[in-house]
Amino acid sequence: MINVRREKISERMKYLQDLVPGCNKITDKAGMLNEIINYVQSLQRQVQVHIRVLLLDSVCRGLESAMFFFKLVN
Repeated sequence: MINVRREKISERMKYLQDLVPGCNKITDKAGMLNEIINYVQSLQRQVQVHIRVLLLDSVCRGLESAMFFFKLVN
């Protein structure tokens, strides 16, 4: 039972190691987990930046539409 659990953990660690760039060079599990956490946090920051850019673009397009409509009315 314990060996099956360890094997599953090792398989999942290998899978994560293959997903995260530069993680293949790290041999200890604590170091790998630290690198994986840093990578996921980096991805989260990138997503937040992209969301802000999209929201800003949406607001700008809304303002452009409002200005165009205002010019038509006046």
